[in-house]
Amino acid sequence: MSTKPLQTKNLYFTSRLLKALEGIWEHPPIVEAPMGYGKTTVVKHILSRADANVLWLRVYDDSTDNFWDAFARLFGELKDGLNISLVQLGLPDDAVSLRETLKLLGGIELSRKCVLVIDDYHLLGSPEIDGFLTALIENEVENLYIVLTQRYTKLQKLEELSLKGLLYHITKESFELSAEDIVEYYGKCGVSISQEQAGQLYLTTEGWISALYLMLL
Repeated sequence: MSTKPLQTKNLYFTSRLLKALEGIWEHPPIVEAPMGYGKTTVVKHILSRADANVLWLRVYDDSTDNFWDAFARLFGELKDGLNISLVQLGLPDDAVSLRETLKLLGGIELSRKCVLVIDDYHLLGSPEIDGFLTALIENEVENLYIVLTQRYTKLQKLEELSLKGLLYHITKESFELSAEDIVEYYGKCGVSISQEQAGQLYLTTEGWISALYLMLL
């Protein structure tokens, strides 16, 4: 193994992962992987290069009220008065309120692509929010794209939406680095290793980039 000055701030994404996420413009992805696989980092990387308005909603707890307030505030940036209307209507929990909410959101005229990212979505665990987002995905608001990042998913209609081509499920397998990827990743960070060493690293870490990063240091 040979080394140069470490360049540990260099980001590394496999081509298959980037290709999977670039499908965001065709169908909303659910990005599912355990902590430390780089879900948030790669989504930010993809969107930083896109000509799109990004609405980033970070989930911190299981409060549906906090989620809805944040959701309303973000969408209020797109249309005057929409924030107040969404707060007054509240998180839709029946067919009538759901229809009214979708009508409000469908009335937004988006002149350019707009991406709603819900980061750490797994913390919510709310059937009402699941139902609302499922309906929003099914209604396909023009120029509105949705990305969910989470450690695990319980979305009830996940398989159905996937079969309909309305959603793409990206799992941790897309994030795992092969032995060849590890050679490339370490090289980008200033460390040259053999294929045999990369194979040992893969067996030890199973391609988990956080563990590979720590071993790199």
